[in-house]
Amino acid sequence: MPELARQRGTALDELRRRVEAGLRRIALYVVPSVVGYLVLGEVVVAGLYQTGDFGRGDTLQVYVVLAGYAIGLLATTNSRLFASAFFALRDTRTPARYAFVRVVLAAVLGFGLMFQLDQIEVMGRRLGAAGLSFAAGVAAWVEWGLLRRSLQAQIGAVSAGALLLAKMFLAAGAAAAIGRLILHVLPPLDPLLTAACVLIPYAALYFGLVEVLGVAEAATPLSRILRRSRGTEPPPPSI
Repeated sequence: MPELARQRGTALDELRRRVEAGLRRIALYVVPSVVGYLVLGEVVVAGLYQTGDFGRGDTLQVYVVLAGYAIGLLATTNSRLFASAFFALRDTRTPARYAFVRVVLAAVLGFGLMFQLDQIEVMGRRLGAAGLSFAAGVAAWVEWGLLRRSLQAQIGAVSAGALLLAKMFLAAGAAAAIGRLILHVLPPLDPLLTAACVLIPYAALYFGLVEVLGVAEAATPLSRILRRSRGTEPPPPSI
């Protein structure tokens, strides 16, 4: 990005290619995070916190809050990349202005949603805090839309690709369904052990499926291990 900032207008095509490559790489890891938090989020929370005085009701309360933030996770990470692209263009005002819009919108929406959801209880735990996280998720997508529109006006259309994202979400959804099935058939275990039994297969299935679906960005350590086990790992380049 600093080199692109020095080149400015002469490197717009290269900047666009770098942004799109960054969007694809970000999506490879953020898409399964989003789906995992939404579908298996209570397993994550229980594995980390459910012990002692932190009971099942607390786990569900935190899970609902986590789901709200997960809705805006892809938008938030993409927006940080868009902001870096603006910095490369020597434009710091646009990201700052839209960040201010996001903060104000999240505050306004969160204020209303917090009091509405605080009237709902799950196992004796109120869900008011979830209003703040859901508002933050919605505001993140608004910021994403504003940044993307402004950036495209300067360097052209940027996108990770609808087909690529569809493959990633398909893989994550299928892996999460298997994760829920594993969770259903597991006997009662320690929450941390349960999380390991569910989340490790979820991650392995996701990365395996995206590779099967032909997602080029899936050249992960897992895929390299699989290729090495099949004897198809290319030799290291000679020096």
